[in-house]
Amino acid sequence: MHSPHASAPSGLYNPSTVPDVASSSIESAAACPAAGPIVCCPPLASSRQLPWFRIALGIFVACQTMVLGLTVNLAGADDPAARLLLQLGMLVATVVVLLLLGLPLAASAARQLRSGTVSMELFFLIGIAAAFTISTLSVIRRDGPVYFEVVNVLLVIYSIGQAINSHN
Repeated sequence: MHSPHASAPSGLYNPSTVPDVASSSIESAAACPAAGPIVCCPPLASSRQLPWFRIALGIFVACQTMVLGLTVNLAGADDPAARLLLQLGMLVATVVVLLLLGLPLAASAARQLRSGTVSMELFFLIGIAAAFTISTLSVIRRDGPVYFEVVNVLLVIYSIGQAINSHN
């Protein structure tokens, strides 16, 4: 017969191992480094919410970059000063998206390269670096195509994929 007090197999819920919250609140407060008068240390934002906030902000900025890109590429701003201003706006917006979404990608690609592994992160990073470099050179030279919106779309797609993958 199975005794209710016998230890449950690992990975299964065992009510006897769950501490009594009411009787251990003082011990929990003492174990929490920043407890003070608070009983526990709740996180300010869950780790699942932060990537989605960054992705949403990245999508918003990427959309603005796409609008500026359409203006530059379709209307073909005849005034060189206006064209430069629009391209600089796209550059700034792309740097914002790179900081929001590109740093985790670069860190992951670097980690995998150090381990000797070629991965999708590396391919995304190569595409992003190529589009950003060509676009930045075009802005500096004031001639040629700009692909800042491609950089932003690749970063958003990669980040959404990673967030969905980590959620599962």
